[in-house]
Amino acid sequence: MRLNLKTIIKNAASQLQESGSLSPHLDAEVIMAFLLEKDRSYLFMYPEKEISPSIYEKYLSLIESRKKGKPVSYIVENQEFMNLDFFVNEKVLIPRPDTEILVETIVNALKEKSTKTRILDLGCGSGAISVSLAYYLPLASVWGVDISEEALKVSQKNALRHGVHKRTSFLLGDLYEPLREKYSIIISNPPYIPSKDIDALQIEVSKHEPRMALDGGSDGLSFYRRIILETPKYILDLGTLYLEIGHDQAQSIVDLMSERDDYFDIEVIQDLAGRDRVIRAKVRGD
Repeated sequence: MRLNLKTIIKNAASQLQESGSLSPHLDAEVIMAFLLEKDRSYLFMYPEKEISPSIYEKYLSLIESRKKGKPVSYIVENQEFMNLDFFVNEKVLIPRPDTEILVETIVNALKEKSTKTRILDLGCGSGAISVSLAYYLPLASVWGVDISEEALKVSQKNALRHGVHKRTSFLLGDLYEPLREKYSIIISNPPYIPSKDIDALQIEVSKHEPRMALDGGSDGLSFYRRIILETPKYILDLGTLYLEIGHDQAQSIVDLMSERDDYFDIEVIQDLAGRDRVIRAKVRGD
């Protein structure tokens, strides 16, 4: 068989389709472009281009990984988020397009303000939220906290990649544990999948993404309870808390906030599909 791009990618896409991939041809192209260190347009421009046997062997190995459910983002170590390319590996959750609603909401609220803002991101993972906010809000200083030391290495790498490392700080700890200061805006996209539901998720998620970044306890609300309880001690008076939520969790989280005197002007924000996605609330600081 001639080792040209068109034939190799076609065969790989066929294998991926048989294994259940929802986007077999795209997956095959993205993996090949990654190996060649080229843009996907290169594949369309040079379909008859022959590749070396060594590249071919590496390609077959990566296709096998994809057939077993490994997400393409982990294979190519990249995921686009907020029009920025982020390094990702299996130590961090893959940034989702849905989370862009959270970032866009904050950027739109702050972009016209000319004052410096201190922002805290709880459970920063890959740094997608922290780095994006620092990138699009040049007057903001952003702190990210994560319980995983490996995740913080990824966050730091992404901050350096996008030139915001001087305005971002990443701390190791469990939510507010390593903090001693207060912030005007606190945000979190915490684990919110009920423990019993994780194994039923797609294999790409259940078998490959870090469980501790998914597991929200028995009802999915464990981290929300902790954040809602502790936030008033770490937020400047009349600061704002932003939480990404599961599509069916809005009322439960609003109820948790409403039980306290610290929270007011509670608002549920929907994503482009009309699903509840973000809760925003003003907070009275201690």
